[in-house]
Amino acid sequence: MTKKTICITGYKGSIGQVLTAGLKDNYQLVLIDLPETNIIDYEAFKNALKPQNIFAILHLAWNCKVENFSSSDSDPNNVVMANHVYQAALDLNIPKVIMASSVHTHDVYKIINEKLDVVIDLNTPPNPVSPYGQSKLQIERTGKNMSKKGIQVVCIRFGGVCPKESYWSDIPYLGLSHPDCVNLVDLCIQSTIRNNYMIIYGVSNNDKAFHVLNNEINWTPAVKATDFYNNNQR
Repeated sequence: MTKKTICITGYKGSIGQVLTAGLKDNYQLVLIDLPETNIIDYEAFKNALKPQNIFAILHLAWNCKVENFSSSDSDPNNVVMANHVYQAALDLNIPKVIMASSVHTHDVYKIINEKLDVVIDLNTPPNPVSPYGQSKLQIERTGKNMSKKGIQVVCIRFGGVCPKESYWSDIPYLGLSHPDCVNLVDLCIQSTIRNNYMIIYGVSNNDKAFHVLNNEINWTPAVKATDFYNNNQR
């Protein structure tokens, strides 16, 4: 059977490295990152994809050095890159875009720090408190508009995916284990998306998790982030 070809942008980042390693056996991968390809240069980006017969673009590229969940700064080029990915999918008839959004479309640290007894599901109105969260919400909304033009768009609100040897304090609440991360993206690639648009939370079923993980593609996280990262520290 011919393997589907998947483009991963930002493959050198933390999530990109996990997914490149986890998907390489089942898919042909087209890997995009600086300095070889700059997504801001639309024609160069489109030309890098054109001959590849790509089934889906997994867009992870982001300037985290300037714009991240803990910073008060934004980089407008982050939104430009996402827009270029959507446009390339339209121009090249690429059927699916999987966009890296974030749990920071909500004020998750208010919930953690104030020990609030709340849950977040897909009906919870977003309330980003950083430029990063606002940008992620913007690219979700653009994705919904683009889905009306025939592209299947999946926006994954990723939680914390860190290197095996690391352990972040928010992992019990927001962590996504590497096996769950790979399985989630694999299912997003393989599944037909109802109405061409879906938002899904990329968080493992952790003991302190407060996201409702019900979803239309029947993704069931299997490895708690606390177990995964703790085991890899031993």
